[in-house]
Amino acid sequence: MHKFNFNANDIMGNLDVDLTPKCPQRDINKRRINKFNFLCSENGHVINRNKRKILDKAYLEKNGDFPMLLNFKCKKFHIKDVTGLLLRDV
Repeated sequence: MHKFNFNANDIMGNLDVDLTPKCPQRDINKRRINKFNFLCSENGHVINRNKRKILDKAYLEKNGDFPMLLNFKCKKFHIKDVTGLLLRDV
């Protein structure tokens, strides 16, 4: 079953790197995001760029962060560990 196979970059909002510490509600593309920069629906579920629900909000941590994932060797890692941060050229 491939229900939970997704690209980690498809659930991240598009934000400028030089943001102030405040927590925006929308990204540059006017999409709704949570305080951890994950795209979310009106109900708080994590969605991808195609507005497909990826993770139900019941599975998020109490603070709204994505839960730790397990690799094949059963070591925990955060989803942001596999996404890169690239600065775009002007």
